[in-house]
Amino acid sequence: MSGIVVIDPHNIEFRMSEPRPKAFMLGASHRLDIILRKEESWRNGGNLRQVMAYPGTGPFKHVSARTRKSGSWSDPDYWNKGLPLVDRLEIYHMPPFSAELGAAFLSGKLDYARLLDPVSWRKGKEMQGVSAPPSTRA
Repeated sequence: MSGIVVIDPHNIEFRMSEPRPKAFMLGASHRLDIILRKEESWRNGGNLRQVMAYPGTGPFKHVSARTRKSGSWSDPDYWNKGLPLVDRLEIYHMPPFSAELGAAFLSGKLDYARLLDPVSWRKGKEMQGVSAPPSTRA
């Protein structure tokens, strides 16, 4: 990234130093596009994994963090009544392509998972009620 430009109080622009695929920002947003005050980042030496409480805005605001690997988000006062369609998000950070991630998804502990190992991906897409995009890995 070559820079971040503040457009106005509600908009910022991420300037990339090289072309990226269209899905780049969606793929990069797997942590809910969290934006912190720079002081919070400095307090943790730039290591965002050490931040336990993210302020959050919109339909999901930080509620709690049990560990650095899990937390929950909710906003009962969200302005757009009827949305979001879920009351709360529980986020678990697990290593990509790991047995831990595959087992959690296949056992029903997770409703959504990214970067499953090929065996778990094949088993998961055969489960009733589960959909999976095509994969070039499996």
